[in-house]
Amino acid sequence: MSKFRNSDLARLALFFGALAHPHRLRIFVRLAACGEAASCCRATPAGLRQCVGDLGAGLGLAASTVSHHIKELRRSGLMDVRRRGRRIECSLRPEAVRSLAAFAASVERQATAERTGGSSWKRETTGRRTRAAAAQAAPSRARAAAASRGRRGAGGSAG
Repeated sequence: MSKFRNSDLARLALFFGALAHPHRLRIFVRLAACGEAASCCRATPAGLRQCVGDLGAGLGLAASTVSHHIKELRRSGLMDVRRRGRRIECSLRPEAVRSLAAFAASVERQATAERTGGSSWKRETTGRRTRAAAAQAAPSRARAAAASRGRRGAGGSAG
């Protein structure tokens, strides 16, 4: 995870914020699955596009609510919207999907490494904090060692 800069994490936070709403997540998943078997999708050089009306079908939401959710997904940078005559077509932004996939893969690698005894997230992502934590722990270790010596010394003189 250390390869993610603050700007990357801020962008990911926008993505996850937009996807936190169940209806927006459902719209996102429908659009992501567009290439699988949906006949309502249209292939363009920019990728697969789906009409707003098709995306909202079956959600049980008013058209204005679907439009609001699509606006939020567009504002977050997850999707592009293009008007073609009377139709409004939506498509996922490939770079946004790649960012989400890279983040998920990084989290999976870190979790696997921790389960198998590899490096921890804390060590890899916060090198400065680790050094600071070590510096804070050093006095504690010194006190523990001194206390241990004191106990040995006390036990030796009593015996």
